[in-house]
Amino acid sequence: MAFYWYEKASNSWSRKGPVALFGNTNGIICRILKGAYASQIEKNLEPIQWKITSPQISSILNSSSSENAIVIDAKPNDPKKLSLYFIDSIYGVSGWEWTPFMLRLKEICTDGEKECINPECFSFKIDAEIIYTFLYLKGDFHEGKIRGSWTAPRPSSTNTPLLWPKTFEYFLEMRALADKGIS
Repeated sequence: MAFYWYEKASNSWSRKGPVALFGNTNGIICRILKGAYASQIEKNLEPIQWKITSPQISSILNSSSSENAIVIDAKPNDPKKLSLYFIDSIYGVSGWEWTPFMLRLKEICTDGEKECINPECFSFKIDAEIIYTFLYLKGDFHEGKIRGSWTAPRPSSTNTPLLWPKTFEYFLEMRALADKGIS
């Protein structure tokens, strides 16, 4: 998976370059959480349930444009197919040295022919299909500070997150609210 920063101009989105979604220093997730959830982090509440919205992502990308986005290229090494998804929001639970999170994505194209869509500049319908995926990072907040690398595990057959009931219930609740248009 590769993550790219896109900026909207008129009715199209233009790729500005790669972006780090993960990581405890430059990663977009940690940068947003350090500001938006500072009081919970300082109080050492564990676990911390959090959400990151499109406007928060847009504001942290430091652009002159008011509309920015992170787009996932799910198959960056495939020479023929293109699978692109706009990150609409991110919901996570950080605690006990782990951060499982759910991405709410809007489909731009799935297994499209690379000749049919230009990944550098494209337009897509706002009411695109909604897709959810789960990932996890090694890291959390402890004693008011970021702990761990906040990086994804290396590719393997077992790197899907394990979700305990309370964590899974949180994700289901966030999905229901998002589907109703409640941020």
